Amino acid sequence: EISNIPNRSGQYLRNVLIDNMYLNGYPQNARYRLDVSKLSENIARLGVRRDASSTRAQMKISADIKLYDKHLGQTVLNRSFRTTNSFNILDCQYSTRVSEQYARDRALEDLAKQITTEMALFSHRRAAE
Repeated sequence: EISNIPNRSGQYLRNVLIDNMYLNGYPQNARYRLDVSKLSENIARLGVRRDASSTRAQMKISADIKLYDKHLGQTVLNRSFRTTNSFNILDCQYSTRVSEQYARDRALEDLAKQITTEMALFSHRRAAE
């Protein structure tokens, strides 16, 4: 079960996680609940021109996850993830916004891939025990 994640980026991340993990539909009696918190984004402007305008930006997105075991009543996994992506700052404001959103989506998809991989590793370790 994947808990709701606040904000637009959180909704996008949750939808990608659902696409990656809910292969047979929504789980009816899920043993685990995945909580994603502290989803944060930081954009740093790079490539400064002589007129002090920027031509490139770097976006860093990070999130913390907790996997809660409903049967045991405790958190069984805590991890932090981060990803970095960049985009061009163009003369056209609309093009820059589209480029920024595309970079954000790619970064969130990478974050979801990292989380999905961690869940698969956790599941594999549990099965081996």
